[in-house]
Amino acid sequence: MSSTLPPGKLDDFREVVLIDSEFVAAEGERQLPVALVAQELRSGRRHELFFDEAAAHNDNPLPNGDDVLYVAYGAQAEWGTFLSLGWELPTHVLDLYAEFRCITNGFTGSDGCAVSSSLIDALIHYGLDAMTVVHKEAMRNLVLRGHPYTVSERRDILEYCSDDVAALERLLPVMLRSIDLPFALFRGRYSKAVARMEASGIPMDVPTLYELKRNWQTIKQQLILDVEAEHHYGAYEGFSWSDRRFGAFLERIGILDEWPRTGSGRLQVDDDLFKTMATRHPVLQPLRDLRSTLVHLRDLKVTVGSDGRNRCSLMPFRSKTGRNYPPSSKFMFGPSTWLRSLIKPEPDRAVAYIDWVSAEFGIAAALSGDPRMLSAYESGDVYMAFAIEAGAAPAGATKLTHARQRELYKLTTLAVQYGQGAAGLATTLGIAHWEAQELLDLHRRVFPTYWDWIEWNSQRAAFVGTLETVFRWPLRITDRTKPNTISNFPMQAHGAEMLRWGCTFATERGIEVHAPVQDALLVGGACDEIDDVVEETCRAMDDASEIVLDGFALKTESHVVRYPDRYMDKRGVTMWNRVNSMLNLNGVVA
Repeated sequence: MSSTLPPGKLDDFREVVLIDSEFVAAEGERQLPVALVAQELRSGRRHELFFDEAAAHNDNPLPNGDDVLYVAYGAQAEWGTFLSLGWELPTHVLDLYAEFRCITNGFTGSDGCAVSSSLIDALIHYGLDAMTVVHKEAMRNLVLRGHPYTVSERRDILEYCSDDVAALERLLPVMLRSIDLPFALFRGRYSKAVARMEASGIPMDVPTLYELKRNWQTIKQQLILDVEAEHHYGAYEGFSWSDRRFGAFLERIGILDEWPRTGSGRLQVDDDLFKTMATRHPVLQPLRDLRSTLVHLRDLKVTVGSDGRNRCSLMPFRSKTGRNYPPSSKFMFGPSTWLRSLIKPEPDRAVAYIDWVSAEFGIAAALSGDPRMLSAYESGDVYMAFAIEAGAAPAGATKLTHARQRELYKLTTLAVQYGQGAAGLATTLGIAHWEAQELLDLHRRVFPTYWDWIEWNSQRAAFVGTLETVFRWPLRITDRTKPNTISNFPMQAHGAEMLRWGCTFATERGIEVHAPVQDALLVGGACDEIDDVVEETCRAMDDASEIVLDGFALKTESHVVRYPDRYMDKRGVTMWNRVNSMLNLNGVVA
């Protein structure tokens, strides 16, 4: 097989180990290893291991070192097995899943959907033999059934594991021709950070979560009653939403005519629209919070293990920008913000939420080199700086002295970042279309270098057919690629690169990272050590932004929560307090 590899690509490695493992992963729990097969590519030397339920004491018979490369598909799963066994993680990793996502990112099938990315999909894409989906599903079900396994079942599982290793052996040569190895090795390096974060999980207030689940239907009904009693929307008929009754409320407050409708004439009621309209008409905010809670949380599916930690797959590289894409119903930072108050450190422990300040603006400033954007970012308040540059506020103005102007220019800045046009901004602000266009034109006049860079990017993308980050995460441009996707890709994709480096640096320095969030890390440590943990995490995040943004370090800010306090997102405080009062009435102290 080695003779079919592209010449020179893997010559720096004495051994190339193809690896696949099988495990049981109950909801919220760490992986329980079942089987592992590893094969050295050149010599054919194999290891076939089957683990019992006390597998953590097995010694690692596999090679490691600077001259050993491990090849896997969805490599974080393999490293989760290593961590469960107490094994040291390998030094170098090539994850063919991440590389297949990289190679096909932006392409769509005939149905208009993104190219699927399973191992079977990758084999079929390259015209290679693959096991049937039915057989794979049957074998996965056997593995997930858990211990004990019969002698025959053990043999079948090892054979199934071997089949995936053989698939890697077929896939590696054809993919390697398209892989830029130094950048691929960084993506493989990130797979180790993902495994560590998935193994850590997020500490939870389990008694309150279970009480929420036990009373969820009653709570939802009581929330409707309370919000309706307090604000008199009249939008629910019993406990069911009524477009007719909601329309009557809009008519009472005089905004029915400006509320957008669908093509069939019905009122639009999606959450994005509600968010926009609630910004314009604050009276709607409690109703928007209520609807968001009820629509997105039909059932509480947040997964928690027996150790009280929330765990789920982080799904790295799943989005077009290369960001993680964990299932929102199972990941604590996926559902409504008020539920994040269930995050609570264990006794004698603390957590810290550390995020990059105004990350997207700072990334845009660094990538475009716009001097006014860079100055605005360094000022510490990009929205106020924009208002001052635009002449809407005097020099020295602050959030306290010119709150209205700051909010106006904040929403304009966010509209630019989200690719929103004048019509959308006019709806958000409740102003005329021409006034919104003037605000967007102001942004162009204040930050001309940025806009020249955006337009150059768009023209180059159309000509070359691709965009990519400094670490070569690409977006293939097709006739289905939206202009907003092209203009926002550099900021979002470089933000994803920063987060990968931040998580990698932090975990490699021994920091327990509970979870990666959009532009932040949730980390943990002992109460008396958390300040040092925060300092080291900030250094890791500084290093991450500097390596991605050519020496430009984004600012960070942190919020520390020590036991017995809980994490609180200010956007969810009102709803949390409302729900908490209901639980307290049932005798639960949250």
